[in-house]
Amino acid sequence: MPVELPIQANALSGNDLVEIFRLFCKAYNIESTKRDEEFLNKYGIKSLVSEPGGLDYRPYMGAKFFGFRVGDAVKFHGYVLLDDTDWQAKDVQFGKLVLQHFSKKLK
Repeated sequence: MPVELPIQANALSGNDLVEIFRLFCKAYNIESTKRDEEFLNKYGIKSLVSEPGGLDYRPYMGAKFFGFRVGDAVKFHGYVLLDDTDWQAKDVQFGKLVLQHFSKKLK
């Protein structure tokens, strides 16, 4: 289930997007690389704001990180392995981490 932030996509910075990705990596037990962070910082917000499908990023084969606009909000979700039996717990953890991190910005 995607985590929703009640904020417009163009109000997020590249650094915000990198932080969301880091939280995704933390929840899913993968490592964020410098290449991931540089790509997301440079092109991620542009994709999130202007691409019809939003952001669709593959940190490595078998993993996906998504971000998309829904009205005045943005949603993020992803997966690491399609057959991960613990994906729901990781998904919940990702949502908690993102909402906790952005709680001050959303007030």
